Amino acid sequence: MTDRRLRPADTADVEAIARIWHDGWHDGHRGHVPDALHEHRRLDDFRRRVPGRLAATTVATTGSGLVGFVTVLDDEVEQVYVSREARGSGVAGALMADAEARIAQRHPVAWLAVAVGNARARRFYERLGWYDAGPADYQAEITGGTLAVAVRRYEKRVARPASGAFSGAWAALRATVAGLRDEDFARPSGCAGWLVRDLVCHLVIDAQDVLITLVTPAGTAPTRDAVTYWSVAETLPTGDDPLDALTVRLATAYDEPWLLQHHLDDVGAAAGRAAELADPGLRVGTRGEVLTVGEYLRAYVLEWTLHHLDLVAHLPHVAGPPADGLAESRELLEKICGAAFPGSFSDTDALLLATGRRAPIDDDRAAMRELAARLPIVLT
Repeated sequence: MTDRRLRPADTADVEAIARIWHDGWHDGHRGHVPDALHEHRRLDDFRRRVPGRLAATTVATTGSGLVGFVTVLDDEVEQVYVSREARGSGVAGALMADAEARIAQRHPVAWLAVAVGNARARRFYERLGWYDAGPADYQAEITGGTLAVAVRRYEKRVARPASGAFSGAWAALRATVAGLRDEDFARPSGCAGWLVRDLVCHLVIDAQDVLITLVTPAGTAPTRDAVTYWSVAETLPTGDDPLDALTVRLATAYDEPWLLQHHLDDVGAAAGRAAELADPGLRVGTRGEVLTVGEYLRAYVLEWTLHHLDLVAHLPHVAGPPADGLAESRELLEKICGAAFPGSFSDTDALLLATGRRAPIDDDRAAMRELAARLPIVLT
């Protein structure tokens, strides 16, 4: 589905959300919930329920209008529905990635309720890495109270202590790509010589690298950790490197932006699930070195966060990386550099200045003092 974009819901979306919610609810719940609940699931009932949830809702739009939405309440994915014509297009997966990223900023585990007989929905969640945590009674909202409905509770670990901010940083980056407009792909990125299109293609390759590494066990002691995983080059990239040029050629093979979005959503979801399932103490091999899974995933927080900043460098309407990913990336970069960045610098400014993504002004140089001579840090 072309020209897909995710954005926060607003008051103009109430009617479209209500209709999609009404149609989707009846398609998925008919025959699977008490008859008494249907009396409280008329279109007008959904119209009354939508406004109070707008602040917690993200919508998906295309050139044809609003095609789906997801509502997050605390650690619960409370509602996720797409229009009938958008089913199977990847919109639902993009909305779930957005929900997981939001929950990961506050909670390690997300949950949702599925009607016991809704096999189609259960298969969908399981493909995204959710697991059946058992039976539960869900208090479904009705006029004047609630009604107990037998459901299966599904859960997913969206942020795990062993990987730090990996899950949140990766889910946020994927959700941001899913929400890009077609014209955004032709804009420059923060990577020299690359358009946004080229950077997204590189993210697909990154996701493949994560998958390969996580299934490449090593039998020797670790030789690197999240800090020493990175090498430091002497010069900033120009885009002339043969591998960088190959990425550009690969990106041009995707005739439409939505194909890139779909590929990243598909491979990226698999990489995210593999990271969640991996034993953090397992030793894996990559680039001729050995790391534990926990340290490898921690190193990739920096990769995802810097590329998220690259993605939005010339897209002021697009959200940047989550705060915990920025903070952890700053900590890693300070360890790589061997010095702390000025406390007056925000995490974003520290990362951009330290890696040469933004040129320092006189005030920056004054704040950095002797550290300024050691920058930029060019990571490879």
